[in-house]
Amino acid sequence: MLNKIILIFFLFSILAVDVRSDEPKLYFGHDYNFRKMEFSESLGKNMLKDLSRHKTLYFGVSFTDLVGAEFGHGVTRFSPYHSTFQRGDIVNGQQICVRGRCNHSVYRSSGKITENYFDVILRTKPLDVDELRFMGSIGVSFNKIDIRRKLSDFGMLNFPKMKERRFADHKASLRLSTGFEYMIHDNIGFRNKIVWVNTRALRAAVTDYEMPDGLSSQEYAYKSRDSILYSLGVFAEF
Repeated sequence: MLNKIILIFFLFSILAVDVRSDEPKLYFGHDYNFRKMEFSESLGKNMLKDLSRHKTLYFGVSFTDLVGAEFGHGVTRFSPYHSTFQRGDIVNGQQICVRGRCNHSVYRSSGKITENYFDVILRTKPLDVDELRFMGSIGVSFNKIDIRRKLSDFGMLNFPKMKERRFADHKASLRLSTGFEYMIHDNIGFRNKIVWVNTRALRAAVTDYEMPDGLSSQEYAYKSRDSILYSLGVFAEF
């Protein structure tokens, strides 16, 4: 319900803009980002790297010099990461080696986050520099997380081949950003931003495993925290 209210607010924000005051301009660009995102204790922490690369393609329209709207698509890829846990540790909500058949477990995790977003952009020129524009945005981000995890070592002599597990979730989240744009040509510029995304709601639960009685798939999961993206990109107006 909250996500629907946010989306309606953005649509009304666009309709409220007086597009007759300036000639609208279209633009498109590419941002290279680093995403800082951790996972909760016992629900993915130390199983994936906190810092990952994220690439974004976007296009937008500037209704006036101050107000615009932007649509974008981005992908974060988590590089394969090996993590070792000892007997009794909790991994994705489950305690490992509880029956004493192993001393440790080594997991290999990888995955990605796919994001589609819509932002309302606000710009200002507080300095007497025509090429420089400060910017901020508020928007909604539709995120899909997909993680693959495989048990690669179980601390046993005759280690059986284990199936790769898949964890997934998708949510709409609030998205905020601040930064600046600098025009290096009449229609070409670069921009630098910091973006916050409310990914705390993502809880990638196992999708290919029938849980034992008394356990929920929501307890056998990767639970993310909020994301910070550090972004540098180039764009063209036309």
